[in-house]
Amino acid sequence: EFTWTKIGLIAAVYSLVLLDGVNGALASTLRSYLMGKFAVTPDQITWVAIVYYVPKLYAMLLAARVQERFGQRHSLLGAAIVLVLATASGIAIPNYSALLVILISQGVAGGLMIALGQGALLAAFPRREQALVQCVFALAAVMCLSALRLSARPHPVAGRCRSRV
Repeated sequence: EFTWTKIGLIAAVYSLVLLDGVNGALASTLRSYLMGKFAVTPDQITWVAIVYYVPKLYAMLLAARVQERFGQRHSLLGAAIVLVLATASGIAIPNYSALLVILISQGVAGGLMIALGQGALLAAFPRREQALVQCVFALAAVMCLSALRLSARPHPVAGRCRSRV
C-alpha cells in the first residue's frame, strides 16, 4: 500500500537521480563550451569526464560503508544536500580548478544517491510493489538520461550534408 511518505521517498530519489543524470550529461556534452570558457587544452578537458565518473564509481562502491557509518537517513540526506549544493554552485564557476572540485562533489554525491536511493526504495517497499518502484527508479536512472545524452549529441550525418542547389 502506497502512503504519502513512500510516494515522497520515490519522488525525492527520482528527482535527485535525475538531477545527477543531467549533471553527467552536461559534463560530457559541454566540452567545447568549457574549452572556450576556461581556455584549456583537449587533454585538460578530458579530465572533466574522468573527475566526474571515477569518484562516482568509488562512491557507489563505498555506499554500504557510508550507510553503516552514518545510517540510511543521514547518508541519503547528506548526499542529497551535497548534490543540490554542488549543482547550484555550478552556476558561477570562476576557473578550471573550481570546475574540477565541483565535478568531484557531484560525482561522489550522485554515486551515493544512486546506490543509497535504490537501497532505500528496496527497504521501504514490500516485494509485491518492487516492480513498479524499480520501474520508476530505472526511468530516472536509465531511460531519461539516455534520452538526454542522445538528444544532446549532434546527428552524425548533419555535419556532412551539403546543399545541392
